Amino acid sequence: MSILIFPVALVGITVLQVTWGESFRILGIGPDLFLLLLFFLSLPAEPETAIAMGFLLGIYQDTFSGSPLGLRAFSFSLVGFLLAKLAKELYLSKLMTQALLLFLAVCASGLATLLNLYFFRLSRPFLETLLGLILPEAIYTTLAGLLVMVILSTPPLRKVHHES
Repeated sequence: MSILIFPVALVGITVLQVTWGESFRILGIGPDLFLLLLFFLSLPAEPETAIAMGFLLGIYQDTFSGSPLGLRAFSFSLVGFLLAKLAKELYLSKLMTQALLLFLAVCASGLATLLNLYFFRLSRPFLETLLGLILPEAIYTTLAGLLVMVILSTPPLRKVHHES
């Protein structure tokens, strides 16, 4: 990965979020563009690089969202690591398989964030948050990711073959 891709993509996502972010929201729910960026950049990356990108994206989002500093940095680091590891272990050449991985990544990030908030006693009720925020955001982000994959016609995953 070129060293310039990450900062250029980060600036692009930030501009998109600031200028069009509210336009993307449906019933108060929007796609997590920063997590979508993490998905696309983590899959071809080494796990250590994906952790660093996740941390930087998370701390960046925490800084501008007003959420407790480090909240998303932790969950994005975890998700980046898992995505990079799974990309090396699984054969993910089909678009729907990648969409499922994206959906699970968004759910994992939401649940990690929720558990962190529970630890600090700052959270809403679990079921309400899961059904009213995490799952709708996961569906929306997955649909946005599918749209990006179809438009670009380049799946983010390199084809990884299992060795026997």
